[in-house]
Amino acid sequence: RYELLRSLATGGMATVYRALNVMRDRGAIERIDAGDGVARYETAASRAEDHHHHLICRSCHRVRKYSQFSEEELALMTRTEQRLQQRFGYQIVGHRIYFEGICPECQASQ
Repeated sequence: RYELLRSLATGGMATVYRALNVMRDRGAIERIDAGDGVARYETAASRAEDHHHHLICRSCHRVRKYSQFSEEELALMTRTEQRLQQRFGYQIVGHRIYFEGICPECQASQ
């Protein structure tokens, strides 16, 4: 996948963005929006291998992965998925969660 981007880079940035959109549409990558207009991407494979959520700072727009789930958090997520399946008839196969707030560094500087 990265080789594709490197080879497309010689065609200009519009070509790179078109390629990113194709990969996103095919489920190979995921776009993360931190609210600052900068596109961030991570591979779908990295999410599958290392399930995580994101903490996004609304001030500095830093994105932090969060994967140290407690037993209580895992149980809550399992119950939530089960209830959504029952309520709406979906077969839940995954989820993406973004928590937004102000990071400790930005809190200290305010």
